[in-house]
Amino acid sequence: MSLAIEVLPSDVDVALDLLSDALTCPTFDEATFRIELDAQIANLKEEDDEILDYGFRKLRERFFGVHPFAIASDGRIADLEQLSRLDVVAHFERLVTASNVVLAVSGDFDRANLQARLQPLLESGITTKPFKVDQTPNYPGPAETVNVVEVMDREQAVVLQAYPDVGIKDERYAVGEMLNELFSGMSSRLFERVREDKGMAYYVGSSRVVGLHSSMFVFYAGTHPSQAPEVIIEIDAEIARVAAGKVTEEELARCRTRLKAARPMGRQTIGARAMHAAINLTYELPLADDAEHAEKLDGIDATAMAEFAKEFFDVERQVRMIVQPA
Repeated sequence: MSLAIEVLPSDVDVALDLLSDALTCPTFDEATFRIELDAQIANLKEEDDEILDYGFRKLRERFFGVHPFAIASDGRIADLEQLSRLDVVAHFERLVTASNVVLAVSGDFDRANLQARLQPLLESGITTKPFKVDQTPNYPGPAETVNVVEVMDREQAVVLQAYPDVGIKDERYAVGEMLNELFSGMSSRLFERVREDKGMAYYVGSSRVVGLHSSMFVFYAGTHPSQAPEVIIEIDAEIARVAAGKVTEEELARCRTRLKAARPMGRQTIGARAMHAAINLTYELPLADDAEHAEKLDGIDATAMAEFAKEFFDVERQVRMIVQPA
């Protein structure tokens, strides 16, 4: 959970008053709760009308099973329909304790004055009861291969193929970043082969559902139902190419350049910089880690990517889903 307030330097006191009220005496008005709840349910229903979003949700459920990662951060419709205002209040009170609050400030501000204003809030305004950390187990991935077809009344089909992945705290996380970059974008070999050369897909690429210690790596493609089997062949062939150590230096250089550029580009606003700092503190990662991250990227070669692919893109722990018409 996060709260964010962005104001002019002259309005810092107003922002601090709002933050204090939000953390120490939120009202959780019933009418407002109902409006927000209905909006979230409506948004989920709208997403389920999109074949790719629907497929991703179903894939998560299949891949993670009873693990909490099976549910996205915006929840499930069935659970939300049972949610009450008191449930939200209880969850808020469990989360907002002094030992579980990280506060980050970015921009034009007087450091000494801000610290003086924040000290009372952090020391006595917020409850000091211990925060009970959820002992969520790591998830090694499915125990066996899963192949499933989901029926949806659409003219196109979506192919989704998922594998276990490392978490943010793993030293090999940057290797997963490089692979995700390699398989994504219009200049990737996967895109050129499947869409440009063979015209088999409307879109194709990869994505990750990321956790601290375990994640999910997903290949996806939108195609005609009759071409789904051939799209799968091409995805498997690209995985095999990487596992054989055949990623070129040109591909590696392109991936490094894009990943290095994406970090500062993603922190161009003061809000984004503050959020980056807060997340890194929460995850116990270095605050200024761009240089370390760049060094890791520079050290990743075709062999490292091949080793990652052979270990994690294992057909024995693969979940493949095709969403298609009946």
